[in-house]
Amino acid sequence: MSRKEEHRIDDLIGCCEKIIRYTSGLTKEQLAEQEMVLDAVLRNIQVIGEAAKTLSEATRARMPGIEWKKIAGMRDWISHVYYRVDLDIVWITVERKIPELLGALEAFKHRDQP
Repeated sequence: MSRKEEHRIDDLIGCCEKIIRYTSGLTKEQLAEQEMVLDAVLRNIQVIGEAAKTLSEATRARMPGIEWKKIAGMRDWISHVYYRVDLDIVWITVERKIPELLGALEAFKHRDQP
């Protein structure tokens, strides 16, 4: 069963919100020490990448500031090169990229609502 585009956007927003909530108040070192939190963050990054891959080209084109290929690539990297995940890259994603993505998705969703 195929999901509607707006549900995929909601999935992306939900994953971003979880990552922000899970890592709130943590340092990179604390994230590395908290195995379950790191696993949850990585899982949500994977879901973000998979959901991004399934958005239509038309929808992605309406959000040109988002680095869709990098998002998909991050998902692939975590999934296929899981044994050497670079915490520095994960941390940059958590600290900078996820809040930026969330802001862009929320702006798109509000702009698109009738």
